[in-house]
Amino acid sequence: MSEIEIRVADLDWLEDDPRWRSQRLELITALRDAPDIRLDEASDSGKGAAETVIVALGSAGAFTTMIEIFKAWIGTRPNRTIMIKRKNGDSTIEFTVKNISTAEAMKLLERFKE
Repeated sequence: MSEIEIRVADLDWLEDDPRWRSQRLELITALRDAPDIRLDEASDSGKGAAETVIVALGSAGAFTTMIEIFKAWIGTRPNRTIMIKRKNGDSTIEFTVKNISTAEAMKLLERFKE
């Protein structure tokens, strides 16, 4: 099972705005309801830990599902981004997604499926 960290942002909202919390919850709920995807809170207690989620992908199809959920969520507002991190041995792969296209999704898939 592959695990990645995600963190979301939107330049139009303050972090503590209840409307922004509600919009983040929409993304988390969509991921939680998807098959072969498990969500956990990030274990670190640093700044932003409450907004960071670990996504465990149980199958190759789960990655495609996650990308489709990201595309739908990002597409509703122009200033949304999703930061994705994955440990790869001793290094960390990091990718920031904003207005994800099919080409970006394929690039992301190649970087994170290892």
